Amino acid sequence: MNISEKSNSTLMLIALSVFWVIMAMGCSGVTPRLDKSTNQRFEAEIGNLIESIVSKKAYAPRMMAPASVIPGSFKSDLPYSRLEELVMERLALRVRETRDLYTLSRQNWFECREGRPMTFYGAAFGDWQILKNLIVYEVTASSEDILNQVKVRITASDANGRTIPGVVGEATFDYAPGTPAYELYQASQISTPFPEGLEERPYESIDRLAYSLTAELVDAYRAGIEVGGHHAADEDIRVLLFVKESSARVDRGFQDLIQNTLQQAMVGNRGVSCVVSQEDFGPVFRQIDFYHKTRRVFDMDESMFKAGTVLLMTEMFRHPDGDKIGVALRALWRVSPLESRDGDFIPTNVAGTYLSGFTSKAYVINQRVQGAHRDHRRPVTVNTPADYAPLQDLDICFYQFTDVYEKRIYPVLIKAPGLSEIRREDALCDDQTACRCYVLRYAGNLDEISGYLRRNLRTSTVLPFRLVPKGYDLLEVHFERGFD
Repeated sequence: MNISEKSNSTLMLIALSVFWVIMAMGCSGVTPRLDKSTNQRFEAEIGNLIESIVSKKAYAPRMMAPASVIPGSFKSDLPYSRLEELVMERLALRVRETRDLYTLSRQNWFECREGRPMTFYGAAFGDWQILKNLIVYEVTASSEDILNQVKVRITASDANGRTIPGVVGEATFDYAPGTPAYELYQASQISTPFPEGLEERPYESIDRLAYSLTAELVDAYRAGIEVGGHHAADEDIRVLLFVKESSARVDRGFQDLIQNTLQQAMVGNRGVSCVVSQEDFGPVFRQIDFYHKTRRVFDMDESMFKAGTVLLMTEMFRHPDGDKIGVALRALWRVSPLESRDGDFIPTNVAGTYLSGFTSKAYVINQRVQGAHRDHRRPVTVNTPADYAPLQDLDICFYQFTDVYEKRIYPVLIKAPGLSEIRREDALCDDQTACRCYVLRYAGNLDEISGYLRRNLRTSTVLPFRLVPKGYDLLEVHFERGFD
């Protein structure tokens, strides 16, 4: 072998050595295998951090209170990494050993981000009394590149957004390639803790957004929690809906689409009727706000408020990034008895006193809005393919359904192929309890809508309902524990 061949062989050996070193360091794109002892030290430090938090005695009065765990990146521009997610998972498991874990609602997430007290719409009075002592643990992971460190910090706050003194802990880890903290911080999260409707996870369907918002409103009304768990005025809910003109360049066609979708979703709830108002609620709501501040001095007199009526105002707005559109609801209604949470008597007048309320908002993807956009001068339809049969009116009534199916009926019906219009018509129930009826403008017959319900209304292989056609234009759906 001559000198040239020896030189080439040496270069090849060097190149192979460098290649395997690079592979071992993970630069080839493959996650490096971490040393077992290093992993154990990392796990031990995480465990010690969590134990130092849950063992704090500074919040003894809240020992029986439920808890929630949220990422600190939610309130900042920091990335939500696998490291933050991992610590949240471990903390949640440890907290669950001593207290219940409470899943924050979408509205709770908004309130938490904005530093406002949390509201628990829809919670029973006993649950509300417990939830007002909620402990919210916040896990934050951040890197310090100059010092080659990753810091994990855990703090706690109460349901009013106030920091709980003494409940704080921090751990520092090496931030170098190949270390557990570095690899986890660089990795993306496996799942998302955010509910649908937040900026981080906007709705992809306007129907889902509307149904979710209206279901929350109805639950809040029936719970009557705003004055200490008392009942709202009437069992029947009469909603007066007003869509406020948007000042954020939201297309008028979309505003009308939201109005129609909210109205349809509202009447999808049992015992709820909804009428669109042509009168702006803004002045009335401002009067209510003024009354709340001065109710010991002034009585409220507003003829628009009648017992059993919910005033619902909706407003649309654009997210700063332009990719999402927000929908906000605010509602007010009468409650009884007329006492505050502290037991103070609230003066009444001829119109009654409306103190209970509801606020909520959610985001939907702007592209979905554009895809669902309909010219507001044309009737709103659901599905109208050209090859459908001529439209006809079909009546469909559901009897003795469970709470689970009560929330499924309307969302399933509105997606039926060939459905043009749908409206609630409980007059067809003939005073029967646990009954809900709809009139469908439908391009098809009873056999087709029956087949659709068999495939889509069920939640398992068990078919818990029986379909009974009555003539050619009425279908009865009786829920029972039968089998397909």
